[in-house]
Amino acid sequence: MDPFTALTIASVGMSVYSSIAGAKEKARAYRLQAEQNRIKAAEIARRKEVNADILKEQALQVQGTQAVMSSAAGGGAGGGATLMSMYKNFRSLSEQLIENDREAEFAQRAALLSASETDRLATQSIKAGQFSAASDLLGGFRALSDKEPSKG
Repeated sequence: MDPFTALTIASVGMSVYSSIAGAKEKARAYRLQAEQNRIKAAEIARRKEVNADILKEQALQVQGTQAVMSSAAGGGAGGGATLMSMYKNFRSLSEQLIENDREAEFAQRAALLSASETDRLATQSIKAGQFSAASDLLGGFRALSDKEPSKG
């Protein structure tokens, strides 16, 4: 085997290996990023529940405080002002829970969408590496065939 052929084969081999290895590493990085986004989405859902529980607990504490203060003032727990104040607090709590839920749902969907997109990018990077490797092989074949002496 002449040196040109040997160098061409070695060069093509290294190029093919590099294309595939680079694509695999890029895909691995994309998959890690996708997994981080899925973890983020799960954490957002978990925090949404924790925050809802905290808001509910705070509302119960406020309700109890209002009832105690109203009773201490002689108004009784069932007085109109106390009931109106409790209603306003529960309404405010409901609005806050709805807003928190919407924000969490949006953030969770964005994280899951990002995870899906990075999964797609991982697949695409593998395909791109395969096409690059195939192109390298064809280029090597062409270089070898161009080197062949013309018969004619």
